[in-house]
Amino acid sequence: TKNLKTIRKEKNDCAVKALAVAAGITYDEAHGLLAKCGRRIGRRSSFDAMHEAYTEMGGVMKAIFGKTINAKCLAMNHPDVPTTDGIILSRLLEELPKGRFVCVMRGHAFAIVNNQVYNEGGSIEGNTRIAAIYRF
Repeated sequence: TKNLKTIRKEKNDCAVKALAVAAGITYDEAHGLLAKCGRRIGRRSSFDAMHEAYTEMGGVMKAIFGKTINAKCLAMNHPDVPTTDGIILSRLLEELPKGRFVCVMRGHAFAIVNNQVYNEGGSIEGNTRIAAIYRF
């Protein structure tokens, strides 16, 4: 997409890039929104900052996957979101309908648009475990 061509070289900005691609906004718009939600330049986004920015742009957390401590914490903080068994990326792609999504995993976020993975930081293995998914 056009958003991937204009991405700046900043460290730890995967949540910014994922939001830009999934929501169809520019990198600068996504960067500004995440900053407003508490992300500091060059630092990883907290889950709370990602959640606030993603929902402000119309994203809806559709599922929490797994039984890890992280998944249990997410489920406690978001009791309205369905929880299910763990899932890996390759299986998720088989089950996912066409649309715009952000996947959150431990320490990383990336976009999926119409079953195409958009990850500026390189490829993501099919056996990567997904913690939560947002639909835009």
